[in-house]
Amino acid sequence: MTAFCLSRTVMFGGSPEYTNGSEAFMSFKHGDFHGVILSSFLVMFALVTDALFEQYSFKYMFVIVGYLVVTFAIMGGMVNA
Repeated sequence: MTAFCLSRTVMFGGSPEYTNGSEAFMSFKHGDFHGVILSSFLVMFALVTDALFEQYSFKYMFVIVGYLVVTFAIMGGMVNA
């Protein structure tokens, strides 16, 4: 489900001249960028809020959020490439 939502964001998001599979934006780097942004603004806030509520350490939060940012970056790059 995550890969599907990420692929829809990469392929159909943004302004009209940059969408629908434009060749200049069909690269691993562009998908990587979308994966990092999506994980930073959606996943990070939810996980940090839960971790603060459960009183986990900052090291725990850094490891979990870092893992998901890297996962989303690789996933976005692979979907877009």
